[in-house]
This record gives sequence, C-alpha cells and structure tokens, in this order.
Amino acid sequence: MSKEFNEVHLNHFNAQEGAYSVVTERESKIDSQITITGKEKTIALEHFGEENIHKGPAKNNKKLANKEFNLFPSGEVISLNIVFPKPKKKEVRIYLNKEKFKPKTNDIWFIFKRENKIWIGSYNQNQWDAISQENSSQITNDVSISDETNNSDLSKEIKRMVDTAFNTAKNADGSLTTSKKKIKDAESFTKKSLFEYIEQLIETQKGKCALTGLTLFYDGNHTDDARRVSLDRIDSNGHYEKGNLQVVCKFANNWKGANDNAEFLRLIRLIQNQNG
Repeated sequence: MSKEFNEVHLNHFNAQEGAYSVVTERESKIDSQITITGKEKTIALEHFGEENIHKGPAKNNKKLANKEFNLFPSGEVISLNIVFPKPKKKEVRIYLNKEKFKPKTNDIWFIFKRENKIWIGSYNQNQWDAISQENSSQITNDVSISDETNNSDLSKEIKRMVDTAFNTAKNADGSLTTSKKKIKDAESFTKKSLFEYIEQLIETQKGKCALTGLTLFYDGNHTDDARRVSLDRIDSNGHYEKGNLQVVCKFANNWKGANDNAEFLRLIRLIQNQNG
C-alpha cells in the first residue's frame, strides 16, 4: 500500500513530495513489475501527464511507454516502461529492469519529485528504518528551539502559524471554490526554516501588523483575539515563500481575504477618509 512521505522523508531525500511502498515477492520475483497506487501514481501522472502514458502492453508502443527517471542516489538517468496495461482500467504499472532498477522482495521502493525531476529508488528495510531513527524528533515537529524559547507564548504562536501554513498547503488542490484561485504550496520551506523566517518577519516589523500598524497580540499578552498574530501571503495568488509573507493581525487577514495588499489598503484608506 502506498504511503506518502512525511517530513523526515522529505528532508532526507530533499524532496518536494514523495511516496513509498513495500515490494512484494510477486512484484519482484514473478511479474517484475510494480503496480503504483495512491500518491505514487499521482506523482507519476502529474509529472509525465496522463495523456502521455501508453494504454496497453508496452510492446505496442515502446517509444511512448518508455519514460526517464533519475535513479537515487546517483542521479543517473534511466529508462523504464510505465503504462496503463489495461486500457479500460486505471491501473498503472512500472516494469522493472534488472540492469537499471530491480528492488528485492521486502525492499522499500520510493518515488519523489525534486527540482522538477522525478526520482526513483529503493532501500532495504534496515536502511529505511535508519531514516526514522536518525530523525525521529522531526516526524511530528520539525521546529527545533531551546526549552526556554519553546515555552514562550510567542514561540507557540509562531509554531501554530507554521503548522497552519503547512496544513493549508497540504490540503489545497490549487483551485478552491472561491472567487479567486489560491495557490498555497509551501515547498520552499521546511517547518524549521519557516519558523525562523516568521521570527525574522516579526523582528523586522518591530512587532507591528504589516497591514494596520497595530501592535501584534499573542497568547499570554492579550485578551483581544482579533489582534492575534496571523501569517498572510502578500499576493494571495502566490505561494508560501520568502518575499510573499507578512505577519498581520487576525482580523486584518480575515478582512483582506483573497485580495492583494494594495486593494486592501485602498479600502482601509477609504474608511479612514470617510471617518476623518
């Protein structure tokens, strides 16, 4: 069964996304093929384009069936056949090649994206387990800070913003049913680097909301939830990336919605002028 990479795997392989599963005896010794499912299948189809995957036996269209992968860890470019073997069904298979890519029974085979390239490889069970043992502390929390800082109210709020950003990016499909399309990828950050970047933003903004200039509130220093710190994308159609993030009051983020900074500030000025 296909499983999606967690934060430890993403860091280990320096991957944007990835998935893995256990190679069965039938796949390795009898059929010499792997049926890809779940996230594995999604990664492959999105990279190559479903319309570019041959439907039917590979021998019927060897050129279309043959696709290039980067072999982990060397980066060597190898060619493997990947097809919809039964045209009327959604099953996708990658055919193994003993000279290029031939994992053994019970090995963990994986597929991932890195810098617009698709990678493939395998580890034995001990190698795979070693990834988690080396980085087990990162599975649930990629943010590593001192005990003193970890207990501070502001640090807890920053961690909340980090978790919210990653959850939003993970759950978004890039085409929300709203008046504007929102792209919410967070591929340019790990949780740790985003935590540190938000710290820098708050320091640069001198603890003020980037939109309203009001002092930012956080758990432990306020009773006004509307002014609680909130992470906002300057261009709501852009990504969670450096240069497109600011820390604002919760109410300002809610009011801004899918608008960009300029439009939101224009509306704020209209209110100020009306009341001035």
